[in-house]
Parts: sequence; C-alpha cells; structure tokens
Amino acid sequence: MLESLGQSIALATHANAALAGERVSLDIASNPWFKGMGSLPFFTGDGANKLGDNPDEWIAKLSAQGFTSAFLWFEPYDGNPETINGLAFIGGTRWAPVTAAVGVEIVWHERIDEGRDAQPEHRRLGFRVLPEQSSVQAAPVEAIEHLNRALGAMAAFQKRHFPEEPFTERMLQPAQEILRGAASIPDVVFSLFPGGYPETSYRLAGAVHAGWVLGGMGWWTDRTMSEPELESEFWAVTGDYYAALGKALFATCHVKL
Repeated sequence: MLESLGQSIALATHANAALAGERVSLDIASNPWFKGMGSLPFFTGDGANKLGDNPDEWIAKLSAQGFTSAFLWFEPYDGNPETINGLAFIGGTRWAPVTAAVGVEIVWHERIDEGRDAQPEHRRLGFRVLPEQSSVQAAPVEAIEHLNRALGAMAAFQKRHFPEEPFTERMLQPAQEILRGAASIPDVVFSLFPGGYPETSYRLAGAVHAGWVLGGMGWWTDRTMSEPELESEFWAVTGDYYAALGKALFATCHVKL
C-alpha cells in the first residue's frame, strides 16, 4: 500500500477516535507511515487559515469546530481509467481523510512545496465536498465480501491471460487469507490505528496492504492489451477491485467506537 494512503488512513482513524472521546496522539516522528516527514501543518482553503502545525493540533480542534466524525473519502470509479491510473498521485485526486459535521464535509489533500534548503514541506489543505463528489461507502461485512471477490477475479484474470506472471497471484492470495483470518495481519498495519478499533478494521487494512497491486512500471495497470475485448475485461476487473478497495478503506476507518 502506498505510504501516502497509509498516512490518510492514520489521520482518519485517529481523528475518528478523538471525536468519539478517546485520548489519542498521532506522533508522526515515530509512526512508520510518516517516516521522513518533519512536519505536517493543516490549513483550510488556500492556506490562509492554519489549523495546526501537526496532526495532534488539528485533531484537538475538531470538536470545537462542530465536527462529529471522520472517515476516508475515496473517489468512486466512473469508468475512466485515469481515475485508477492517477491513484499514485496525492495532489488533489482520489482519497483523503474527511472530517464531517451536520451538512459539512471537509476533505484534506496533501500539497508538497519546496521549503528552505530545498526540503519538501507537506501541507494539508481542506475544501468542502460537493454533492457530486460522493464517497464510496460500505459496511464491514459487505466490504470483506466484495474485496475477497475482487481479489479472486483478478487472480483468475491473471492466470487466464498472463500465466507467465505468477507473482501477481502470489501478491493477491495472502490478502484473501488475511480476510479469512487464515494469515497474520502485517505488523505495520497496526500503526495506522489508535487503540479501540475492532479486529475487522485491522483485517481489512491488512488485506488492502497485502493485496495492493496498483502503481507505476511493472504493476497491475502497466499492461498493453492485445485486443479491445481483453482490454474491456481488464478494466471491468480492475474497476471492481478499485471499488472494493474504496469500500474496504471506508469500512476500515468509519466505525462506531
């Protein structure tokens, strides 16, 4: 799973726990998903209003601003391959932690600027979600079933059309085993969460992490299809996998604590 996605999950889960009344701290200096990130200030709009110099300062202000919950926003797949091909780029596209109040949802996206001594400065900028930007949503049981089904369909597609690439199946199978409880959840997954989250959340996040095959050169979508029918089948399978990821990550973060 991409580091930037792990950061968004951690921000959403910690904010959700804090809004539920838990005492939480997200120390980005020690959290493995934030390695190499010296600071992460939060702003609204174009950056004129700073909400904090780190996640803990931002989280501490959420209740006072009227927010009641947090979850992960994931842009639904609309049939356009660029929705998935652009997944690796955080600058304003496919996922982000969301803080929600009655009638208001604010999505946080990362912007990386070159600061002093050419060091990258990470900034979280927030904007309101519009009705047409609805998020993928799902309950845990539905998310587990959909992700397991999607992973199986991808493995079958690979075996049928690209049997010379067995490494893909070797990546997908452990994810299915995690969903079934037949394999251990990777240790790094637990650092995405504060205490108090259910085991189902760990399993879903672990399966997403273990079965992540989206990226650049040499990854799942870096393929050239030989015929239109095969390309159509490929994007149907890939789109369903993307939708299953969205459901899994929404259900992972947005639980009643």
